[in-house]
Amino acid sequence: MLISVVVLTFNRAQLLKTCLESLSGQDISKKKYEIVVVDDGSTDNTYSIANKYDVWYIKQKHSGVSTARNNGIRNAKGDIICFVADDYLFPENYLATINDFFKKHKSVDVISFSILTKDKSFYSQINDLHYKTRLRGTLSVFNSRRKFPDAILPASGAAAFRKEVFNKVGLFDENLPCLEDIDLAIRMKFSNLKHQYNPLKILRQNNKPLIPSLKEQFYKGKNYFFLKKKWGSSFKPALKTSFLGVLLVFFVTPILSLLRVIKLYFFKAVFFFFFMLILDYAFFLGYLSAYIEFFKK
Repeated sequence: MLISVVVLTFNRAQLLKTCLESLSGQDISKKKYEIVVVDDGSTDNTYSIANKYDVWYIKQKHSGVSTARNNGIRNAKGDIICFVADDYLFPENYLATINDFFKKHKSVDVISFSILTKDKSFYSQINDLHYKTRLRGTLSVFNSRRKFPDAILPASGAAAFRKEVFNKVGLFDENLPCLEDIDLAIRMKFSNLKHQYNPLKILRQNNKPLIPSLKEQFYKGKNYFFLKKKWGSSFKPALKTSFLGVLLVFFVTPILSLLRVIKLYFFKAVFFFFFMLILDYAFFLGYLSAYIEFFKK
């Protein structure tokens, strides 16, 4: 079994260096894995950094994450394909865990992991909390018996896939600038593919400041709207693209934000609630923006 680790990078050469160092120190034979670096059109010294390591280097014009993922899939030689960001740091047993898991669990198609920020500043904790509470929610809904959930566990979190998954459900949608992982997860759900979550922790080196995080949530909100349009009745009817649905999201958002925080960190809820609410409303504003754009056409 060969594991292909697809590292997605763009203009973050120094972060890529530590990521590749981390992958090079895995406690598994180097014959059992390959590293494929997909460069999304970097203008820094990404190539010179990647060239110092035993990796396949692919450079594309700046086209986004979905295209980079797909180029990684097309060039990967492995039976298992992992997608990782250039700012991840891995425990030494990351690839061994994947290797042993797929050998043991023949019927499971995907495994994903916990991503935590290395920085423990206040805002880093906010980002971690935002990720954890959303992950917990999507996990519980994804495993429910309902026909099809509104929240889907994304095919992310340094996830590892059997390569045949992409033969069954297709590649990532290159028309989506983000949330391409959720779109893929929807197709996986329809194809009855099996996923398992592993609590092994992977560290993110680079915590996003507030403004970039808000922008990210805004664009995720926009893409979430178009995902709903794309999949139609696959989403639960209460929050479809009607104006009533948009208003419902606006008024329910603060309540959901508070409940999510209290469930995990009761004593910190007062301090975290405000920041969580800002992130959630950035997502909502993106959704509203896409709604307005769509109905103007």
